[in-house]
Formats: sequence, C-alpha cells, structure tokens
Amino acid sequence: MFRLASALMLAAIVLVSIPAPARADFEVTNVRTYANPIVILLRTLSQGSSGEDVARLQAFLQTRGYFTYPVATGYFGFATQAAVVAFQKDNGIDPAGIAGPLTRARIAVLSAPPVVITGIEVATSAPPRHHHHSSHSDPTPSVDTQPPTISLTAPPASALLSGAGVTLSADASDDTGVAGVQFQVDGSSVGAEVTAAPYSMTWDSTSVADGAHAITAVARDAQGNMATSTGASVTIDNTAPVVTIIGPIGTVLSSSPIALGANVDDDSAVTVTLVVTDAAPPNTARFSSGDLTSTPFGVSWTPPGNGSYVLTATATDAAGNVGTATKAFSYTVLDPS
Repeated sequence: MFRLASALMLAAIVLVSIPAPARADFEVTNVRTYANPIVILLRTLSQGSSGEDVARLQAFLQTRGYFTYPVATGYFGFATQAAVVAFQKDNGIDPAGIAGPLTRARIAVLSAPPVVITGIEVATSAPPRHHHHSSHSDPTPSVDTQPPTISLTAPPASALLSGAGVTLSADASDDTGVAGVQFQVDGSSVGAEVTAAPYSMTWDSTSVADGAHAITAVARDAQGNMATSTGASVTIDNTAPVVTIIGPIGTVLSSSPIALGANVDDDSAVTVTLVVTDAAPPNTARFSSGDLTSTPFGVSWTPPGNGSYVLTATATDAAGNVGTATKAFSYTVLDPS
C-alpha cells in the first residue's frame, strides 16, 4: 500500500509540473470522442494563397470552431487569417496569421488519428471547441471576366484582294495575357488559331467566291473571355480579264501603218500592253505599246518589212489578275506600182 500511494503521489507531482498548453492538445479517455484525418500542409500559407491545401486548412479550423465560414473556399482571405490567429493564440504560437512551420506542425499533431494503447485510448486531438473570433467571411477569389482588346490591322477596309497570299493581321492585348487570335471570314474561322504575337497569317482568297466579304479577328484569354474586332469589308476578285484581239487579220498587204488593238472584259479598271514579236524563233520583239490605261486599247504600227508576226495583248486588272490573248498575222509590203 505504501508503494502504491507513493507512485500515485509521484504521478500527480509529474502531471502538475508539466505546463498546460493554451489549448488542450490531447486527452486520455476510454471513449473515442474526436478524430480527424491527419492534415499535412507542405507549404507556408498566408493571405492570398489558394488551392487544395488552403481548403484543408480551412476544414481543419472549421471542425475546431475557429473558421466559421459555411464552406472551405480554398482561398486564404481575412476570415481564414482571423481563424489562424485565434488558433495560434490558443496554441502558444506567435499570432502572425500565417500558417508557417510551427502552425503546420501543430495542425498535423492535432489532426492525427487517436492511438489505442493496451485498451486506453489516447486522443491526440481534442474535441472541437466553438469560437466566434470573426464574423467576416472570406471573399470569393476574383474571377477574370474582362475580355481582351483586339483590332484588325490588315487588310484595310474596302481593300480589293486576290490570290493565295493575302495577309491577315491583328493587334491584341489582355491584362492576363492573350491565349490566341482566330481570324474569320464571314464569321467562319480560317486557318489555325495564332497563339503568339505577332498575330498574323496568310490566307488563300481563292477559297471564297468573288465579291464582298467581311474579315474579323477574335481574341481569347486564358479564362475564356473573348472579343471580336471591328470587321473589314473587302472585295475578292480572282477572275482574270477576258482579252480579245482586234486586227490585224490574216495576211496584210499594205505600205502604211496597221492598226493593233484589243477589247477587254473585266469588272475593274485594267492596263493593257500590246507586243509584236517575230513568229519564227528566236521570236525577236518588234514593237511594244507600253501601258494603255483607257479605251480604245489600240495603236498604229508599221512593220519593218515582209514577215510573219505574233501580236500578244496582256490585260492586268486592279486586283492583279492577268489575262492574255495572241494572234498571228503576216505582213507584205504592197508594191505601190
């Protein structure tokens, strides 16, 4: 009996000599009263942090009565900071409001599951105690809803376009960065999205019919916000002029200048050149009219002598389309006697 009494007295002295923490870290009981999955936080968390680890921190503080917001938002705001400060005060940690190494270690200990030793359960985490340190709720993390800005830089409005090498380009910017720019013709995407500046591509205008078309560019940011540029109304013309040579015909007997000319059918203004070459190799050039820009597209020419010649008429329209026609003829100098 004396030995048992001495042992109990010694245990009481040891228990009294251990400083009690500001908050119960564990309790010994024969009944399981509280157990949480262990919370391991691998980084320091502070105001402005976000992620799954912040949500786990909030869930832990919520079960212990510190974090009073209805749900774990995953965003470390004012309410989370207030809850961390209260937890740190109750656990003898500097109340800086930052979940640093000491705080994270304490949370890991308190969230560890109970351990049962020879029928005695040692609860490493105490039951939750309800606190109301702050009525503030964490603000919802800001969501980017601002669309990019974009303007079409090529082609210009009212442009006349043709061919497979039409340049489409745009300027785009966004506060969080432009993810890509998609060019469109008449509302349909052309080519792949351009994901880096300069936002430019080459477009084959022969893929659409001749006539009026609208070209736009659509900018997208990483959050999916989109903006469409002001459209540029352009005209596509991929049809070459139709050229018909008028005179000379067959064999010409003359001692005077002969008329060379051509008719052109096209929807836009054209420039015509008339060139005469020898019919036989090496097809020496004998005459060129230069650029003729108005009707009638004709000139007079006196051949250097008897011979066979080829007249070639070339017409170029405003869009750069080219049409040609050729005609062979012979010239014989008429004997004036």
